[in-house]
Amino acid sequence: MEEELRDMKAHKDYYNMLHAVSDAQQGIPQLCPCGALTKEVVDEEDTYDYLPGKRYFICCEFENDGMHFMQPWVMGMQQEVERLKKVFNEQEKLLRDCQGLSQGVASQCSDESTIKERTKWSPKEDIILISAWLNTTKDPIVSNEQKGLAFWKRIVENYNSSPLLVRTIPRELGQIKQRWARINDLVCKFSGSYEMALREQRSGQNDNDVMKAALDIFFNDKGFEFNFEHAWRELRHDIKWGSTYLGKDSGKDKCKTGDSDAQGSVTEAQERPIGVKAAKAAGKRKKIGKEEELGQLKELMETKRQISNQSLLASLFAKTEPLTEMELALKMKLMSEML
Repeated sequence: MEEELRDMKAHKDYYNMLHAVSDAQQGIPQLCPCGALTKEVVDEEDTYDYLPGKRYFICCEFENDGMHFMQPWVMGMQQEVERLKKVFNEQEKLLRDCQGLSQGVASQCSDESTIKERTKWSPKEDIILISAWLNTTKDPIVSNEQKGLAFWKRIVENYNSSPLLVRTIPRELGQIKQRWARINDLVCKFSGSYEMALREQRSGQNDNDVMKAALDIFFNDKGFEFNFEHAWRELRHDIKWGSTYLGKDSGKDKCKTGDSDAQGSVTEAQERPIGVKAAKAAGKRKKIGKEEELGQLKELMETKRQISNQSLLASLFAKTEPLTEMELALKMKLMSEML
């Protein structure tokens, strides 16, 4: 009977050790495989592989015999952050699914006539959208060096604030992105057809003849008519959609272009270099961002510590056997901290 009890106790200690090892591999460790609590220390000595000030999660009864737990603070925090990220992503995915389900039900109950009316785009709206995209892209201060969501939000704001769209239903971000993708795709394809028509231009043909030939080339190549001529005329002088072919009268065209520039026509805005104040402000923003991340990390550690203290105190209250002096002192300390 005594041998069986000793065997059961050994198995229990072994399983507790396995639990402590697996818990230590999932984030901030709570127990050492030996059964003792872990603590956070800062090493003040300078050794051969690291500088002084390195932090550890270490066993309260640590001995350098390979039987006690000692983990760098950085590794423990990284594992804890990854674990919490996984939990957060699962909850966020569930929230997105619920929102998508609610939006789907709301869209089915909405008026079909209103939806059809909002999906129609007029040439005037296309021109306003192109103007908003060009103004946002060629901004000499911000330019296009920004995140995609912020970039498209500025385009949506510029589009919906146009005075030519008074008493119309505002467009949403998804609608504007889809419409711009279609305009960009077809205008790029037609630009190739127009350049091919320019190369095949014969003596005596004017711009209207070249345009007609380009429309025929596009129809023969794609199988449908080009219905975005108004958009192409707005974008044809931009670098992205402009023709690279120089005709026979290229010298005259260059002279005409120079004259038109001298008369005050609109030219492409040059990129504005960043100033000293802007560079300093960018550095301060990066520093503030790092301080905010450190503050969030400290809050996360404090929350983790409070949860672990509560669970430890609950286990001490639930223990039926008499508490040792160390356990009693720990219990009083935790109670005083909570109160």
